[in-house]
Amino acid sequence: MAGIVTTICFKCTPAAGKGTCSRCHRYRKLTVDSVSGKGICQRCRDEGCRQCELCHQLFPAGYGKVCEQCYWLGVLGQRTAITLHLFKTSLFKEHFTSFSKWLCDRRGPAVAAMAVNKYASFLQTIESEWRQIPSYEQLVKHFSVAKIRRHKRLFDWLLDTKLVAVDSELKKENAEQNQILQILRNAKVSPQMGLVIGSFLEKLMLQNQNGQLSLRTIRLYIRTATSLANHCAIKKHTLPTQSDIDSFLEAFPGHRASAYRFVTYLRAKAICCLWIGKPSRAVAKSKHEAKLKKRLFMCLSKLKRGVSHAKIDWKYWALQYFHGIDPKSSRKLVQSITGIVDGEGVLYIHMGKKLWIPNVDISIVA
Repeated sequence: MAGIVTTICFKCTPAAGKGTCSRCHRYRKLTVDSVSGKGICQRCRDEGCRQCELCHQLFPAGYGKVCEQCYWLGVLGQRTAITLHLFKTSLFKEHFTSFSKWLCDRRGPAVAAMAVNKYASFLQTIESEWRQIPSYEQLVKHFSVAKIRRHKRLFDWLLDTKLVAVDSELKKENAEQNQILQILRNAKVSPQMGLVIGSFLEKLMLQNQNGQLSLRTIRLYIRTATSLANHCAIKKHTLPTQSDIDSFLEAFPGHRASAYRFVTYLRAKAICCLWIGKPSRAVAKSKHEAKLKKRLFMCLSKLKRGVSHAKIDWKYWALQYFHGIDPKSSRKLVQSITGIVDGEGVLYIHMGKKLWIPNVDISIVA
């Protein structure tokens, strides 16, 4: 725009006519190739292809004296040789060399050269701790499954070379323990509530040791307990009240079974006198009807957009909303029986009863 002065950085701004060559992938001054119409550098245009000095294969001349494959193989060899000096024993030097070759075969020399040093520190820790490749149980106890997962390629090499055998049960248990710890870390609760949840967890872990509870069940209980604590913290309550329990279960009815265990613990320890009553059928029914109503309005929206299966969906949800038919029977009625068109609706016969639902057409919706 006229009257506006802008400052240009010559280092950041690409020079005119420069770019990445479509053949050798070098950043140079380009000319348009008459055949492909892509930008190529002068060397690729004049010389075309060269023969690699190492593998004698043809490659774009702009790349240099050796092809890309041989270049990365050379870089991988150099980096592996330098990194070997980090290891003290000849055994782990052999292991790292073997891993470097395995990674090159699996992922190619370019990826191997760029990633191989990432795994050196992990292998160094193993060397300093055990002086040999330990068992899977020892690795999990020292590093955890989450950290092993971050070094997946190295661990895949350990499995391929049969230096380590995975214990699937131990893996699941460690993963559940890590998730429980993560839930506790993310919980924003008061110190008093944190102590209560901690003692609740100790009781659950004792039952786990006796074979009465699985770690997965404990995780569900702890997630509900921390969710309830977070719900109380929003209302600035140190400990949960009966109104907190009621509002929490109203917002998250799926947590009722797991919340019962935590509330029972609070009552047994005389921390809080709380109760979880039976769910109100009227409330559950009204919520279910509201859900079905929402589905019907979604069908109307789909009909306006001309979605082909919207009419079938409308019949499926309408039978449930207007007549309380269960989903399985409703689906059978819509799929296997053709309804009788009756005026502005459709009539179905189910178990000797006549079920009439309004028939929705695109012209009516519009």
